[in-house]
Amino acid sequence: MNKQTLKLETEKRILALLINEYELIPESRLILSVNDFSETYKTAFQILTDLTEPTETDIFINLRDIESFNFFDVTHSYTDFMGLSGLKKLANDLFNQNDSIEHDKFLTDLLNENKKRINPVETGTKLFDYAENYLNQKSDFNIESFENDLNAVYEEIENEIHNKIHSIKSTYFPSFNKLTNGIRESNLIGIAGSYKSGKTSFVTALLIDFAEQNIPVCLFSLELSKREIISKIVSYKTGIQYSHLLNPKELTENEIQELNRIKQTANKLSIYTPAGTLNISEIKTKIRNLRDRRNVKIFFIDYIGYIQSNNKDFNSRERELTFFSNQLKQIAKELGITIFAVAQLNRQGLNEPTSNNLAESISLARDCDYLLTIAPAERLKKELRPKDTENKFVVFLDTSRHSKQGEYFIIGVVNNGLKEILRNNEYSQEKMF
Repeated sequence: MNKQTLKLETEKRILALLINEYELIPESRLILSVNDFSETYKTAFQILTDLTEPTETDIFINLRDIESFNFFDVTHSYTDFMGLSGLKKLANDLFNQNDSIEHDKFLTDLLNENKKRINPVETGTKLFDYAENYLNQKSDFNIESFENDLNAVYEEIENEIHNKIHSIKSTYFPSFNKLTNGIRESNLIGIAGSYKSGKTSFVTALLIDFAEQNIPVCLFSLELSKREIISKIVSYKTGIQYSHLLNPKELTENEIQELNRIKQTANKLSIYTPAGTLNISEIKTKIRNLRDRRNVKIFFIDYIGYIQSNNKDFNSRERELTFFSNQLKQIAKELGITIFAVAQLNRQGLNEPTSNNLAESISLARDCDYLLTIAPAERLKKELRPKDTENKFVVFLDTSRHSKQGEYFIIGVVNNGLKEILRNNEYSQEKMF
């Protein structure tokens, strides 16, 4: 790789850093100028540094139309190496297989140069040049053969067979497991429904289901206040009327006892509920922090239509939500977590609850590993008697990348909780919250 190519690679990584960690943009103005960049990336750097209060949406809108600038290719080059600590971290990552004195001397010299405020592009280029020469001396450094990859996958399969590792499964809804084969890292799962279709109840049931398996979970309820979120969880968990929790004077003596009981056992449920409206960048930051600090594996976003955007430059709401759903899939893949994204169906979805009628967010069907649609059970009136559809909902596997789509199962409300209903109209013997 020649010096010009190395310089372009370094510039791309710096831009990727600023796009992903845009709070560093003001700092970058102090140590970099547009003249430090080649013609390929000058315009992009100028646009970034011209943003007064950058947001992720602002950056995407302003950079996407630059000719010959591939936004997603650049962002995938994200490497945190600007600054002394970041540069040290990158170097440690590059050389983690060899802690030789030679590497230490090179890093010490390089960091000393950086302290003198040497152009970061030049400093980064030196690091990548040194790293490339080192890596070129090692055959198959990062690329495994098909045989090795297959052996690794085979080991995972054997571990799953012998229950050493397993996908996460629902204890409340056995058919959910059959439709999805359990959920895994990097999955984006959509749950779509019309107003009053039962989607929030279904999401809350899954949330509590996983929490009771000692799996830390998080719910971003972008519509409700903290009081309302917690009250819904408590209502579903205990059977206390939700309306009574919002109007405490209506609580019965038994409900007060139940409230005290769950208060005493609340520490057994690892549930986190950030409240308020959030933009996609804030959601990503909170997800990363909860994963790293609280070991949260599963995240629910209720719902995608309430993700906040401060930018009005998207050509349409559909384009904006396309950006959001793509970001959620990338976050799940990058961080190795599972995200459930709740979406609204449009008016036609009342009669035809399918992904074709996603309100403003049709791209969610493309980005999801599984998309479930939920509707009142009246839709199955040919299979169920009218009296058997009351307080019942049907959950369809609308689209799937990994299993057969088109299957469904029925859930019903029992004592303020949800339970799966078998095809013979009997309730399953599985656990119910």
